[in-house]
Amino acid sequence: MANITFTKDDTTALKGVAILMMLWLHLFHHADWYSRATPLVFVCGKPLVSWISNATNPVYFFTFLSGYGLYLSYKKGKADNLLRVKKLYSHYWFYTIVFGLIGFLLGKPGYPGNLMTIAYNVTGWETTYNGTIWFLFPYCLLALSSKKLFSFADKYKGYVILIAIGFIYIVCLSVLHFWGEYLIAHQWAYMPEHYFELLCPFILGYYCAKYVNISILRQKLGTGWKVAFLLVLSMAIMMFATSALSVILYPLYVSMFCLLFSIMEKPRWMSVFLKDIGETSTSIWFLHAYFCWYFIPEYIYFFKYPLLIFLILVVVSYTTARLLDFVYNRIKTF
Repeated sequence: MANITFTKDDTTALKGVAILMMLWLHLFHHADWYSRATPLVFVCGKPLVSWISNATNPVYFFTFLSGYGLYLSYKKGKADNLLRVKKLYSHYWFYTIVFGLIGFLLGKPGYPGNLMTIAYNVTGWETTYNGTIWFLFPYCLLALSSKKLFSFADKYKGYVILIAIGFIYIVCLSVLHFWGEYLIAHQWAYMPEHYFELLCPFILGYYCAKYVNISILRQKLGTGWKVAFLLVLSMAIMMFATSALSVILYPLYVSMFCLLFSIMEKPRWMSVFLKDIGETSTSIWFLHAYFCWYFIPEYIYFFKYPLLIFLILVVVSYTTARLLDFVYNRIKTF
């Protein structure tokens, strides 16, 4: 019988795609970052690697997949979200202790910092040790409130939910545009904005899990060149869209990408590779920035060419994640 929703392997592979996007984004999105490399291809005076990064918003991908998966668990009556959050924080604390200690031994400023800094990082309220973990806290709030959100959303027709979530998203973007500096300076105001902004891809994940039949989508579009073309076209639009348009379109782009990628026929080696990377995506998220931003960026960018730099960061992050996860899993057994 054909699957009507993502399989577990589909979701894991998409997490693999998302974490690779995260590494690419954090290497080449800003001029301060890609200027450390030697890009070979330029478009309109800007390196192609930076244009590509415009189509890589990993936070929305992870949030969409969470909304998708949590809704399926909710419908099966298996959504123990408090336990899920406890496990995630336990994992996060392990990596924070390891790299916080390394930062202290290397004499890096801010490691461990004062008691307030430690408290902020332990709770995930303000992750000064590793800025890429900023969405841990709002994600956990979404997970903990997901049953209420799904129960409420199930009372209304799909189009009503889409209109409502679109309105909330536009309000969040407007608030961020006009009061961004204030929000950045006041975490108590910024955190609610994060929650409601991420609510959009989260609920789109819920919507696709509830209303989109993967089997029917596969029958209509096939699995070959047509799907691949739509996937590349959607990425190209996001790469070269204006900043304002791309921000508005991003949740829809993420939804479309995940649906198309899940039905696209992929070589076996790609599926195996992405599944393996996806299984370590959380750990790679927790540690990669320590290599490319905080501790040894000069060694990562030493390899000069963007693709080589990216591959080095993937290998270093993946290998370290596997080693530390082995240690973490051993510790958990005691």
